[in-house]
Amino acid sequence: MQVTKALIGFFVVTAFYCANAEDVPQVCESPTAGQQMVLCKRVALRISTQQVTDLFNQNMTEYQGNDRNILAKAHLPAAAPEFAKAQKSWTAYKEASCKAEYNYVGSGSLREIEYLDCLLEFNKRRLEELRPHS
Repeated sequence: MQVTKALIGFFVVTAFYCANAEDVPQVCESPTAGQQMVLCKRVALRISTQQVTDLFNQNMTEYQGNDRNILAKAHLPAAAPEFAKAQKSWTAYKEASCKAEYNYVGSGSLREIEYLDCLLEFNKRRLEELRPHS
């Protein structure tokens, strides 16, 4: 029971210090334990997910402007709703694919690390996909 309380305290303190992107390299430069790696990957995932969201929102603004300024005048279908559907579908695909990988690994300490790595890799690729539009 005391070990559990100590681990919870460690996670709370480390999560507090990893709240910003600048803090990640200092705290997570070379994690030594599995739980440290998990925590650092969670922080990296939170940051990369926010980056995907921010870039998606920038692109959505561009799509909406294009819909108003060009497509509507030419009586063409709007692009922004399709872009939103694509993002929603991508998110569902990412979550299902990584969940399948998580389940495939079975049990053990690597299970969550593999899952987080999967989500991080999906976010990395999505950022690359979204950048040409911005």
